[in-house]
Amino acid sequence: MKFNNNFEWYCDLSTKDNLKEFEKIPLNIFSATKNIYKEDISISVGYDGRINSKEIAKDYSSILSKCGAIVFESSDLISSSQFDYQITNSNSQIGIYITGGENPSNWNGIKIFTNEQFPNKDLFLENINSNESIVLKNLSQNKINYIDNTKDYYEYLIANLETTRLINYATQNPNKAGIIIDAMGGATATIVEDILTPLLWRSQTIFSEPDYNFYSRTPKIIESELESLRYNVESTESLLGIIFNGDGSDCGFINKNGEFISKNNMLEKISTSGIFQYKIDKMIKDPILLALSAVEYFII
Repeated sequence: MKFNNNFEWYCDLSTKDNLKEFEKIPLNIFSATKNIYKEDISISVGYDGRINSKEIAKDYSSILSKCGAIVFESSDLISSSQFDYQITNSNSQIGIYITGGENPSNWNGIKIFTNEQFPNKDLFLENINSNESIVLKNLSQNKINYIDNTKDYYEYLIANLETTRLINYATQNPNKAGIIIDAMGGATATIVEDILTPLLWRSQTIFSEPDYNFYSRTPKIIESELESLRYNVESTESLLGIIFNGDGSDCGFINKNGEFISKNNMLEKISTSGIFQYKIDKMIKDPILLALSAVEYFII
């Protein structure tokens, strides 16, 4: 078991040896965190919509709470962007997100998030990847705190949008103010639609219901997965199409001419335009905020 430099680890769960590796990880993470913070360890746990993500998350929460950590577990499946927000909101030192990333649906894994003040990430990674057996003694069990921060997260997104401009455009251009979102059966579900619809936009999410098999699709933004979105943008004469990968850690765009724009290219367009400079760093961290800001970009 080795986490990469992005603090990610994935495996094929059809292999029994990989299941055993999963069992070791929470103790490694707790021990590595305790080596840095010594006491008052607070950890967020979240999960995407894969078939066993919730079960693994609950097992991890139980193990970590028995180790003495203060655990904040998402009350339901959650996108990686919203989970990152949860870490900040709960003052967690780290977050453990159960997700298979962009791998096939029979895979699963872990992304580790750290808060902005986290010291010595290199040592932390080295300790997690240590093969030494871990024995934890004299620790008191803490309760698990279940968190639903959806309302707060939505308010955070809205606070970072120029809502008056969006409403005015939709009012003055009702035939143009259309957005199609492809959630790919992943964890972002209808978040973008939920934000835009009250702002009078004609928004619709396809593949919106989380599906552990991603509707037999590859949960990665590649050309072969753009066909449905491109068709729907064209047939509805929408301004923009937005697609998210399985856990919401990546996004892409289809403009009204059917051209694809990657997340990085969209960030570059917005950055070089000189607008929204106050939230560039936030958009880099949060693909959902980037997607909503891209709608603003296309109406300026």
